[in-house]
Amino acid sequence: MKRPIIAIVDSKNQAFGRREETAGIFLACAAAIDAYGSARLAGHPVIALVVGQAISGVPLTHGYQANRILAFDDDGVVIHAMHKAAAARITRRSVEELEKLAKEIAPCLTTSGITQN
Repeated sequence: MKRPIIAIVDSKNQAFGRREETAGIFLACAAAIDAYGSARLAGHPVIALVVGQAISGVPLTHGYQANRILAFDDDGVVIHAMHKAAAARITRRSVEELEKLAKEIAPCLTTSGITQN
């Protein structure tokens, strides 16, 4: 029987020091990614439900392996994968250009997109 798997996402990143971050969070994220991917490949739908904060590696870990990302339409819900300055450097645009594009093109973390409820 195929059962949906729902990941409740509410996590700030960088909560610990560098050693704890390296030793603990990366291992936990790798285990979560493996579990989500294995479940999805076995036919179980995987849904990431953002109920609070999804900062830095959190949307990447939970979102990229999910079939769908859902987020509550609430001021307390934050999905933030990269700072504007870093995104500008990577895309070779200015922050102003990115802000203009953001008004025209809705951001998307996965190919299936973000659904707000």
